[in-house]
Amino acid sequence: MTISGAVSDSSDLHRPALTMSALRNVGSLLLGLAGLTSITPASADALDFPTLGRREGEIDLDTSFVGRLGDARPGEDAATWQRADTRIFTVGAGYSVGRLGPLHDCYARVEGGFALSADEPIGAGTAPSGPLLFQADRSGLVRGFVSANVVKSPRLNLGLFLRGTAPLGLDLQKFSSVHVHLFGGGSTLDVALTSPNTLLRARYLARLFVGSGAYDGDYQHNAELQVTNLLRVEAQRWLLPWPAGIAVGPDVRADLNGYRNAIYADAFAASAPGARIGEHIQATSVAAAVYPYFHITKHVAVEAGYEYVFVGTEVQATHLWSASLRSAF
Repeated sequence: MTISGAVSDSSDLHRPALTMSALRNVGSLLLGLAGLTSITPASADALDFPTLGRREGEIDLDTSFVGRLGDARPGEDAATWQRADTRIFTVGAGYSVGRLGPLHDCYARVEGGFALSADEPIGAGTAPSGPLLFQADRSGLVRGFVSANVVKSPRLNLGLFLRGTAPLGLDLQKFSSVHVHLFGGGSTLDVALTSPNTLLRARYLARLFVGSGAYDGDYQHNAELQVTNLLRVEAQRWLLPWPAGIAVGPDVRADLNGYRNAIYADAFAASAPGARIGEHIQATSVAAAVYPYFHITKHVAVEAGYEYVFVGTEVQATHLWSASLRSAF
């Protein structure tokens, strides 16, 4: 594919397809389902530490938005940085099964949505002064989630989860598009630091996730390790007689493998010859995460999120925003 000075045409891509056979045995243990879900921005992570629902027999519904904004930084040279602008819209539904044998709080979820990704130019800094590497595009996604607690007590929960994504029309060549994992899994730890009966409660939340990445011929999204540690403080009531709170902490991500993106290597060879953009893409980042939320009725909650990447290499977006309207009944 020729890119320099031209708009890319992604019609000749071989789109990735999700193969579920490797997940069936594990998925049958957790609710008799195969794990599908997820992209990794803030709203997806919030599913692992819900603020509403997850009681046996409950159904929860949500509408969510995630914005991956700020800078896309394919290299260390600031002249190669671009404007990041990917927006993700999803609707989802989940069901809390309850206990299944030795597993507690078994839960299953499915979501669908689409992502809008802006133009990606070859320019100086974030100014779109050069020719386009990629035009704005839209892709779809279908994702799911299964989880269960293997240890449950009034003060401590230890859980496991599976997630993955079936991407529809996603261009893996485009650096600033949403990072997708076809499948993955991890663990969650939820520890009550104060009595659950106090007016102001504190919890420690930890999450470990390993994702497979996604692959399409010579182009790919790398496998990734993500570690999140949060302190959640919640008041039993605010202006309204329902809970409100905030969770804060670091979010660390590191690609487990790397690859060469020939499109970027060729496109930036003339404009930033010393930067070696695209020669070896293997991202790392450390972000500060903030997740506020409040309940507006007993069954409806508003959840938000913000992450700022303050240290990182080959970062797809330096600012991540999210918002969800969630209900449970």
